[in-house]
Amino acid sequence: MKKSNLLILFICTVFFLAFKSDNPSDYMEFDKITHDFGTIVKDVPVEAMFILTNTGKSNIIINSIDRQCGCTTPKYSKAPIAPGKKDTIRVGYNAATMGSFTKKITVKTNFGNTDLFIKGTVN
Repeated sequence: MKKSNLLILFICTVFFLAFKSDNPSDYMEFDKITHDFGTIVKDVPVEAMFILTNTGKSNIIINSIDRQCGCTTPKYSKAPIAPGKKDTIRVGYNAATMGSFTKKITVKTNFGNTDLFIKGTVN
């Protein structure tokens, strides 16, 4: 009987760990995933703001932000974001090329990666 209880405990532990979430959205929340600039003027830089809220129980650290091209300039704090606190990620776009655009910015944190997007049309 004792061995069977140990086996059940082991199986339950393995089951729990197998389904533990590693989804960044379980630890943080963005006010939006996509920012639409609409129509903007060529060669007039614009900036989008994304607000990150720490919804977890541990500090969030932004390790880096990857950008799709040099036309975007992400700015962020390297300070840890405490549970319940917010921080802002600013993403500039240089508007140097005419036409529609959609650019991806990947925020890499200690709890995983989240893709953010900026889009619009340059006239």
